Amino acid sequence: MTSRGDIGGLADPDRGAFVSKLRELKRSGSSLLVVGNVPDSVARDACNCMLGDEAVADRRRLFVSTTPDGPILGDRLSTPPDPDRTSLVSWTAPSRSAASSVPSEPSGDAIEPVRVERGQLSELGIAIAREIEAFEAATGGLSPAELRICFDSLVPLSSARDDAARFRFLHVLIGRIRSAQAMAHFHFPVAYDSERVRGLAPLFDAVVELRVADGRLQQRWHLREEGLSSGWLTPSVGD
Repeated sequence: MTSRGDIGGLADPDRGAFVSKLRELKRSGSSLLVVGNVPDSVARDACNCMLGDEAVADRRRLFVSTTPDGPILGDRLSTPPDPDRTSLVSWTAPSRSAASSVPSEPSGDAIEPVRVERGQLSELGIAIAREIEAFEAATGGLSPAELRICFDSLVPLSSARDDAARFRFLHVLIGRIRSAQAMAHFHFPVAYDSERVRGLAPLFDAVVELRVADGRLQQRWHLREEGLSSGWLTPSVGD
């Protein structure tokens, strides 16, 4: 969650409030909506930063895939995933279930995915909750920010016909993430000013907007409750 350089676009009082809020989100758990029409490689770089420093020994990671062809964990991590500290839940949206009842297994990973073959969002929520519970049991209780969660992607959910079911699913899941003091980010590769982002943004602690400038990843943070937006920042891998 940290970034190099000053937090541009904010006056001094707001800059202090912004930094304080980021620290609070790390202590209490957070869910971030990551948006922007950027190449997949750029989104992977942002994901790598949000997953935290892989040198931290007690870091644990949970990946949630809603598309048959991803994510490949090796693309999100600079070192091979540790099966004792990494989990993958794989779900197929109902519209795809008829064509393929079993999603394709991501290649190049040593992590056996937990497959959710029924299309209901409630089944996906249960599977994610069980993986969080397994991490909690293995550690005797997770420390703040020990568990990092990557949800890839919200596009299949946004295409679902039942808006109320989607809202309930995300509301309950984000509450569970916060109760575990985990840090989660949800990929949603659409424009920040789109109606779909406006509809989902109130559920999240912040919206992180991505772009490419001078060939480099940049991100801009929008804190919902505080009504604050940063300038464009160059991210670095956090702790």
